This record gives sequence, structure tokens and C-alpha cells, in this order.
Amino acid sequence: ARRCPDATRTSPHPSAPPSRTNDAGAGRGDDDHCHRVGARPAVHLTGLANLDRIERYEQAATLCASLLEEEMARTAAYWDLSTRTGDFRALGFRELRFSVFKSDKKADGGIPGSLAVIRVTVWHDADAGGDLDADEPRTEFTTKMARVLSYEYEATVH
Repeated sequence: ARRCPDATRTSPHPSAPPSRTNDAGAGRGDDDHCHRVGARPAVHLTGLANLDRIERYEQAATLCASLLEEEMARTAAYWDLSTRTGDFRALGFRELRFSVFKSDKKADGGIPGSLAVIRVTVWHDADAGGDLDADEPRTEFTTKMARVLSYEYEATVH
């Protein structure tokens, strides 16, 4: 990086001419290539924090989708409408918890004995309280599943 005339600025382009910019940003000459040196580390640290948050969301979404598939298979095979909660400690994610809600009640959007609603929620349990707080990040997937007798038959025969 090439130094700009102002000692607190640097040019990211080695071939760029020096800038003539005052501290207020009003310049005489080519100002676009000079940046304050002190701002770069802060941007870099913010990027790492965002990367960590994105990685947590991706983990939660992957675990949520996997759990939803598992619950769909269980529901299709046995028409199991049990609700449960748990965590992913066995997979190495102590801070992530889940809840599974299943219902075929009309009030929940189902049709008794025919159509079930399956909702899986995965959240980052920041306070380790075991329950979902309003300020904790969460991922939620919901689907509906029809009761098909051939699925139940396949599960019991094989």
C-alpha cells in the first residue's frame, strides 16, 4: 500500500497518485483511493463476528431441516403426534436446543386423523435456561403431512 500525503491515510493501490484530501473529506485531486488506516481493523473484526453469526444460523438451519425430516418419517410411519424437546449435545452443539410440535387439531391447522402440522424450532440457548427466550436467535421450519396408509403399512411390514 502506498502512503498518502496525510500520515493517517494510506492508498490501497500502489500505482495510484497521492491524494490531496483534508480531514473533512473535501479534496483537491484524486480522493477516492485513500482510506483511514484506523477503520480497517474494526471492519475486519466486524466481518469475523458476522461470519460467526452466519455459521451459527447455518448450523441451526441444517439441524432444523434434519430434525424435520426425521419427524416427518416418524409421523408417516406411525402417525406419531408426540411433542418433544431436547438438545444436540451428542453432536457437539451444547448451546443449541430444539422443540418439535405436532398436531392434527383443526385449531393448529390440521385435520384430525388425516393431516398433521409439524413444526421444528432450533434455537441458540444463550442463557442455558433450556427454554426459548424472546431475544434468542431461532430457526423454525413448519410443514403439513397427510396421513397415508401405505406409509404406515410399509413401516410395519419391513
